[in-house]
Amino acid sequence: MPSTEQTAVRVCFSSFTGQSSSPLALSALSTLHLTCGVSQCMLLITAASIPAMHAVAPPGSYIERGVGKLCPKGTYQPDYNTMTFCYGCPVGLTTPSEGHNASMACQLAIKGYHTVNTTAAEPCPQGTYNDQEAAVTQCTVCPFGYQTQSVGATGEALCFAPPG
Repeated sequence: MPSTEQTAVRVCFSSFTGQSSSPLALSALSTLHLTCGVSQCMLLITAASIPAMHAVAPPGSYIERGVGKLCPKGTYQPDYNTMTFCYGCPVGLTTPSEGHNASMACQLAIKGYHTVNTTAAEPCPQGTYNDQEAAVTQCTVCPFGYQTQSVGATGEALCFAPPG
């Protein structure tokens, strides 16, 4: 039988109704804390009798050693889960911050890339660069006809005069 650990689970509501979609049974809870913000209420449940392996993270989070953590920037988690990871954005895309719960949050091109559409990015072509994380559809052309050594340049400093 697994050991029981003190586990905290956050459950978010779009509006407080007293109902929760969390799979945790309220009879197993030792303490409840409710904090309401402008657009949502946060219910912090501290469960003393729920094994850590059964901790459930809300969307935008994952479980690390029995504790819910926000998904890092560049990742997302769409569901309530017991996963030890978040899903990564497609190559060349990232999220604006941590804690996202949908792949649609992967909308910013990382440095050296530009967006092709809302779900894909590709490296900046040779002779161009992108030096910011932004929803850019085109990379910046190197000045003075300069070129980059390869695709995916991350700044103007990588633009060089062609030989000759």
